[in-house]
Amino acid sequence: MAIILPFVLTSCGDDKDEPKQSLEQQLIGKWVRVISDDGADEEYYIFNKDHTSEYYTLLNKTDRGDESHFTWSLNGNVLTAKYIINSHEELVYYDITIEGDLLTIKNKYDMIFEFHRVKS
Repeated sequence: MAIILPFVLTSCGDDKDEPKQSLEQQLIGKWVRVISDDGADEEYYIFNKDHTSEYYTLLNKTDRGDESHFTWSLNGNVLTAKYIINSHEELVYYDITIEGDLLTIKNKYDMIFEFHRVKS
């Protein structure tokens, strides 16, 4: 019994847990979603640390399509995007979740969109 006890009490893994990132920290970066059946068209979100953001589409992987810039904030898992359109402020709310490199965005119409983190 004395010989077995040290092996039972010894952990194989590292006891140091990595600090868990907040949802905001996880959101920072570039995200992509394929929007065409042939995979040639994509849409991107870039979320910056300073709470600015950019949205754009790439058509045929090269031609820049729709584009917008906005500021963002998080309250729990609700992302608020603030757009300035013709000198008027428009707020849009999304429910988001992040699991690993998958960002799921649900809009007010309960439509769900999945984006994958773009590795640098």
